[in-house]
Amino acid sequence: MNESMYAQIIWQIERGLRHPTIRSAKPLLVWLTDSPLNEDEGQLLGKMSQAMRLSADVTKVVHTSSFSDFQTAELVIILGQEAANSLKLNRSESGKVFIHETSQTSMLITYHPRELLTDPLLKRQAWAELQVAMAYLKL
Repeated sequence: MNESMYAQIIWQIERGLRHPTIRSAKPLLVWLTDSPLNEDEGQLLGKMSQAMRLSADVTKVVHTSSFSDFQTAELVIILGQEAANSLKLNRSESGKVFIHETSQTSMLITYHPRELLTDPLLKRQAWAELQVAMAYLKL
């Protein structure tokens, strides 16, 4: 699957036009966002997934309003401070996997693709955080 196709699938999922194909009832990774991703953000998120060697069938994009939808994932990556705030978390938790007290779900906070597009210098730190996630998931 090329980058353009992957970005289009993410764009469709975000807008409720397509449901992600999940191999099992428990996705490996959930990307948690505070708002729908635009096309550029979706493309960057697709590249982030590819860099982690993840395919679309083991990931899911969920909005913070759908809190219960992600509680079965192996790991939830929270995209940005706004999404973290909705869960009463702060950026000081970033860069490490932690257990969310209420849901008992493993989580990691990193930058939202919107932030990475605005300030490309943040990409190095985001990549380091994604490597922590990869180590946790044994990828």
